[in-house]
Amino acid sequence: MLKTKYEYNFYSFYDHTGMEQHFEKMAAQGWLIEKLGYFWRYRRIGPQALRFSVVYYSEASEFDPTKPSEGELTFYDFCAQAGWNKAASRAQMNVFYNEDANAVPIETDAALQVETLHQSMKKEQLIAWFLMLALALWIFFDMCKSFIRDFAAALSRLSALSAILDSVLLFLLCALELGGYYLWRRRAKREAELGRFLPTRSHPVLQMLALLVLVMGCAVVLYSDKEGRGTYLAILTGIVLLDALIWGIKGLLKRRGGSAELNRGITLVSVLILSFIFSFTYLRSVRNGQFDQTPENATRYEVTWSNGETSFYYAYDDPLPLYVQDLTKTDYDRYSCELAEESSPLASQVRGAQRMRTGDEDDAPELNYEVTDVKFAPLFDACLDGELKYYQNYTVTFYRTHRPFRNWEYREVDAAPWGADRAWQAFDTESDGWGVSWVLTRGKRIVRIGGSALTGTLSQAQMDTISEKLLDADIK
Repeated sequence: MLKTKYEYNFYSFYDHTGMEQHFEKMAAQGWLIEKLGYFWRYRRIGPQALRFSVVYYSEASEFDPTKPSEGELTFYDFCAQAGWNKAASRAQMNVFYNEDANAVPIETDAALQVETLHQSMKKEQLIAWFLMLALALWIFFDMCKSFIRDFAAALSRLSALSAILDSVLLFLLCALELGGYYLWRRRAKREAELGRFLPTRSHPVLQMLALLVLVMGCAVVLYSDKEGRGTYLAILTGIVLLDALIWGIKGLLKRRGGSAELNRGITLVSVLILSFIFSFTYLRSVRNGQFDQTPENATRYEVTWSNGETSFYYAYDDPLPLYVQDLTKTDYDRYSCELAEESSPLASQVRGAQRMRTGDEDDAPELNYEVTDVKFAPLFDACLDGELKYYQNYTVTFYRTHRPFRNWEYREVDAAPWGADRAWQAFDTESDGWGVSWVLTRGKRIVRIGGSALTGTLSQAQMDTISEKLLDADIK
């Protein structure tokens, strides 16, 4: 028979009412709480009808020595004299139990209870929740940038949808936690003026579901983003190791009996030093390409520049739905042919590119295109609008300067030669000249194609080939 049981804590820090009721149910099942934290630990007892009280000692903190202070010992003695036995404690939170169902409560002053709980919340909980709220907002707006820059591409990435959903969920969870607490505090203060206690309430089921979705979201990102998987795993591993080291340092300092101020200072310095070491190691590893994964159907090659520096690139050999050779003649035989596919429940996108190898001095024709299939019809117009604003949203970095193509825009042209529903061609507003890039639509499919292989006036045969291979074909 198991003598120990663990349970994840889904209750809010301030929800003493919910925790008391939960501990009473567990005691009736033969489990007595003995350790608090992210995971609660219980020990086996005979099933008993125990009464629990969760009270807060605001003078305590996460950095206090393991040995209780004189104030805490006095507080524990006071509770013991009233028949309340200490079961577990962590920082400001203390759990007591009593075998007498009619025992005098530990908390007898409602106004003092509200103020003590608020002082305990201010020490660590409120700061943590506000920081998480800010983090959720930062992730959300950062992901929104990718949707603004290329809506169709972002909509097709399962990882992008998962990240923005997780950020919204994290924001709502933080807002629920903070809003729930401040709403309870406002009502509790009014009740305290009348000498009445107001029970607390949190939402453990919602927190459990939110945690499950967040974990699933992280798993989706790791599964769907193969190229960035090594980077994500490295970051997660680093965070786990960093957290474990910080907890280890804090635990060691607490056992050594140093003051809370000293422990807090040393822990903070340790966080800064270890974070710097982790960041430096990570950035150096990224620069050295240690997280890079060799893509499938790719060959790595190096280019030595005139200044003696060497750079490494990949030449791809993916099968493409449309090649340069399908549209025009070329003698160049060192093409890099890359095909990338993204798919989500809302849209899917295939990106093809046939380019010269970096460093080659030939002037061979090149080709690139994106084929987007919008699965959720109401989003079609937004995807099309994003494709038509490609030049406004796209920037090229030239000598560390980000230059948008503000002088280029797509203008609608006759779609009949393409056999498309609608068609647009790039136009240079500065030179009043047409470019070599088109956006085509048929049904819920959007095709954007461009490249030097399309220079000059396209023949009907070339347009028919593009239509057949990109607009008509089942591209996967």
